[in-house]
Amino acid sequence: MAWPAANMAPGEAFAGNTTVAVVYEWDPAAGVWKRYFPGLPSYLNNLPQMRQGVAYWIIAKTKSNLTIGW
Repeated sequence: MAWPAANMAPGEAFAGNTTVAVVYEWDPAAGVWKRYFPGLPSYLNNLPQMRQGVAYWIIAKTKSNLTIGW
């Protein structure tokens, strides 16, 4: 999905959503996947911001509707 909202931290974007397991963004310049794991220590997360228009791969724990906190 391409992020439809303004730029914001993933923790803010998915606040209150318990179904998101991980969010990935491909960084072509660095050749690495950036990731955000809700609830895990910050050293495991290297995705500081969801950026408008950038594509993200969002993996849910169960079948669900995604509610974005904006």
